[in-house]
Amino acid sequence: MSHWRGFLTELESLRRRLHEPALWLALALMALGALIAYGASWSWALDIGGHLPVPERCAPTAVFDAPFLSGFNPDPEFNGSASCADATLVYRWAYDDATLAIPGIGRASFSASLRVARGQSDPVVSHWQLGERPLLAVPLRSESRTYHAWLPPDDSGDLRLRMQTPRFDAPGDARPLAFAVESFGIAAVGRAWPPLSQLGWLVAIVGGAYLLVRRWGVPQRIAFVLGVTLVAILVVLLVWQRPNLTIFTPRLTALLIAAYGLTLALGPIARALARRIGVSAAGREARLVAALVALAWLIRAVGLFHPQTFMSDTGLNVNNLLGVIQGEVIFTETLPARAGGGDAPYPPAQYLLLLPFAPLLPTLRTLVISGAALADSLAILWLWLILRRAGADRVASTFAGLLYLFATPLLRSLNIGEMANVWGQALVLPW
Repeated sequence: MSHWRGFLTELESLRRRLHEPALWLALALMALGALIAYGASWSWALDIGGHLPVPERCAPTAVFDAPFLSGFNPDPEFNGSASCADATLVYRWAYDDATLAIPGIGRASFSASLRVARGQSDPVVSHWQLGERPLLAVPLRSESRTYHAWLPPDDSGDLRLRMQTPRFDAPGDARPLAFAVESFGIAAVGRAWPPLSQLGWLVAIVGGAYLLVRRWGVPQRIAFVLGVTLVAILVVLLVWQRPNLTIFTPRLTALLIAAYGLTLALGPIARALARRIGVSAAGREARLVAALVALAWLIRAVGLFHPQTFMSDTGLNVNNLLGVIQGEVIFTETLPARAGGGDAPYPPAQYLLLLPFAPLLPTLRTLVISGAALADSLAILWLWLILRRAGADRVASTFAGLLYLFATPLLRSLNIGEMANVWGQALVLPW
């Protein structure tokens, strides 16, 4: 009965917050800001294949283009130089059916340019399609060349340029190669209008962030100031890095909703754990700790879940989790030592803890990343409990959690996918 009463109380609190004038003013400012941002002069260039490779690593920096490409060779290539340090060109091969998809660029006409690094030995005709509409037939030459096109407005406000080209049959290469692409550029011709879908996501982000900080106990005026600050950041990003924002808005909305749910769950857990170790923690103090944990998780999740984030060890952890699901608990991994560490046992505890939640999330990758972010964020809760049990006052205990929001060693481990380091600390602290 008490749980049902708490649920009704939470719903009533949410209903009151939804009627706050500050919330609706922030949403109106977001809509106005989007209109202004989309109306500004805008152009954008995408380096396909990444920037020139770093000489020390001899690896192209092809991370930021991948979310916008479909039907392209997954590995970039150099321009045939003997050493990558001497390379002057990085590109990707487009397949016979390749697509450039850039969401939320706006409803307007655009001028586009596609820089082809090399074509086929004989000229071929590539048929380009904008959305579902045929656009033009482009005769592709063998030499390097830039091709220009005018793109008419699309009601969706998204760019989806599909290029269908006869396949180049290279001896000993079964890939459906068509032509090599170096870069793609686009510029608005006249005023653009924000797509309704993106406008909805942006408003949802501002609204979700406002409701979240209000649930954390932030006063209404401060929540409004934070909301306006978020509006300003989003407007700047719409002008400066529009596609890098618009590919993330649906996922960012989902993360804010998840952070709200995490906040609701962590409050009772923090109070129960405090009672279990004999610590008297008022409801406000437990809510503050829950807010810090949720904020830490959101900071980490926003960085980890952006489509342009690449972590080299994520695939390893996903495969290990899959192995545990299939019954493989004892396994080894090659140690990344320059001297050659060889194979060593790999700790399976993190996968055993994640295992019960595998059916609840859409992909194992989502589970691995969100679970590691939560395990690291819960350090704030454990530090609070340890310090309170040791006799520290409320301010000192919560301040320790505040300091942990940006714990750089663990943020670095998350950034490169060293989940074992994160989980190692996370499993030691509770004990």
